[in-house]
Amino acid sequence: MGLREVQQELTADATRKSNAILEKAREEASAIIEKARKEASEIKELALKDAKSAAEENEKKEFAAAMLDAKKRLLAEEKRMMQEAIENVKSHLAKLRAEERKEILAKLLSRAEAELEIGKILCRKSDMAFFQGNVIEADISGGFTAENSDGTISMDFSFDALLEATAERHSQEFHKALLK
Repeated sequence: MGLREVQQELTADATRKSNAILEKAREEASAIIEKARKEASEIKELALKDAKSAAEENEKKEFAAAMLDAKKRLLAEEKRMMQEAIENVKSHLAKLRAEERKEILAKLLSRAEAELEIGKILCRKSDMAFFQGNVIEADISGGFTAENSDGTISMDFSFDALLEATAERHSQEFHKALLK
């Protein structure tokens, strides 16, 4: 074998080895690029998932805040309507004829006498004539307060107190009626 042939064989061998190294480098580069793409895709999916989860959480918070606000407004409206109803009843009670007023006060007095030995009645000036015994003028819109003789026990039968107690007892029914 001549020098030329040896040189050609060495060149061919070097070319084969260099081509094999280049091919291996290309494969490794492709594998690295593919791995990087997969990792980028996974990171992108995780980021999208996190963003979606955060958006859903934010949406839940906004919904909860909106529901709370709506409930607050509903309760405020219920309170306003209840107050309006109480004021309407008070207005009606203030306009009662003397005979109707006497009838209501007599019923309330019977309830008070069943619960307490009455020693003193506190009522508005215009209602004082309906009661007997120790009757004292009080600054109330109607009805009366009954006390025992030593003043240690009192029962409030004023129209204001009775209306407030009735409103309190029936507030759940009122709430349900509004929601229908």
